[in-house]
Amino acid sequence: MVKETPEGNMVLGSFVTWLVARIAALALLAYSLYMAPTLDISIQSGFEILVVLYLLYRSNELAYGVTDEHGIRYRRYLRWTYVPWHSIVSITQAARVTMSIVVERRSFFTRHLLFLAGPNPARLGKLPEAFPKLRNLWLEGRRI
Repeated sequence: MVKETPEGNMVLGSFVTWLVARIAALALLAYSLYMAPTLDISIQSGFEILVVLYLLYRSNELAYGVTDEHGIRYRRYLRWTYVPWHSIVSITQAARVTMSIVVERRSFFTRHLLFLAGPNPARLGKLPEAFPKLRNLWLEGRRI
């Protein structure tokens, strides 16, 4: 999930995981649009629509990016976006494979960034030692 570039910047998330999630979300959306005319109005079809919408919402949070001394440059879809350290509200780690970042002054749908580890289990060992380094970068950036 976290590795360092030759310049000393940290890479957050995994491009492979991000790409697979984007392809899966696109396939889910295409399947839903294809199946929508065949669904009858029932509780089961309403539940299926809610599940699809929830999965699409959660996949919107996925990102991968690179840190530097001024902030994080990340990609959620096709375009790179930059967020300075002083605009980040919190950084949390969960389950050794995810890192969540909350950005201030964004809409409800774009506030949360979720960086997932890649399929390479050898990188998971680097996460516990990289997380304090990332938090220190964030705290130093907020002081400026």
